[in-house]
Amino acid sequence: NAANPIAETAAREYYDQHPEMFSKPASLSASHILVKFASDKPDDAEKQSAKNKLIDLKKQLSEGADFGALAKANSDCPSKEQNGSLGEFQEGQMVPEFEEALKKLKAGEVSDPVETQFGFHLIKAGENKPASTMAFDQVQGQISEQMQGEKANQAFKQVLDALLAKEKYTINLPEPKDTPAGE
Repeated sequence: NAANPIAETAAREYYDQHPEMFSKPASLSASHILVKFASDKPDDAEKQSAKNKLIDLKKQLSEGADFGALAKANSDCPSKEQNGSLGEFQEGQMVPEFEEALKKLKAGEVSDPVETQFGFHLIKAGENKPASTMAFDQVQGQISEQMQGEKANQAFKQVLDALLAKEKYTINLPEPKDTPAGE
């Protein structure tokens, strides 16, 4: 609002003093196919079996198979209902081995089998979104409206205080009776 440079300056000051209100953290996104271990303490043969299943699925992908369809048919994760998609998540929300592998991939690339405590995963990288901050121009209107609302509340309070000061209102509450302790 160019007509009110003071409001713009005040809004800019508020924007600069509260960066956390106008920023979004970086996010990662991925899809995966999980082959769970059948037991809590899998032996090498069980691990190799899970890994082999994913090596076979990766081969099918390289021959043109659809990741989502393979996830739906083979994944042991509930995300298989969304074609293996885990959606967007912040760094630190997934187990470290999963995130390390994901960060090495470009969008659309599929990892080799990655072992975590859950089993083996084939991870397909989605688009990562960098941390972003809403531009001042995008939020200036909202900040100004909020500040005008606060100003209106302050003005109302001043009028109310002035009226109360003019009139001599007293609030009559019964006096507390002092009773000695222990009675």
